[in-house]
Amino acid sequence: NIPDYPQEDALLAELDALPRVARLDIEQLAKDQGIPKSANMILLGMATRYIEIITAEQMKEAISLIFYKKGEQVVADNLKAFNLGYNH
Repeated sequence: NIPDYPQEDALLAELDALPRVARLDIEQLAKDQGIPKSANMILLGMATRYIEIITAEQMKEAISLIFYKKGEQVVADNLKAFNLGYNH
């Protein structure tokens, strides 16, 4: 729906030329790990590693607090996703 959007190959080549780029198919990884709704947490884990405004432990604590009302499995899934991204 964007007529002048660059081709994927050209866009990826430009990204690869940058000094600090991390690429990961977060949606596929989330599906492969059985946590398809947690792709955004994988991305958050990756971002936390690079932006360094909050520690991984602080972020995990925040994730636990945010999702605790949804149950232990939801917390566990989101922490698993966060760790996948952080450790990528």
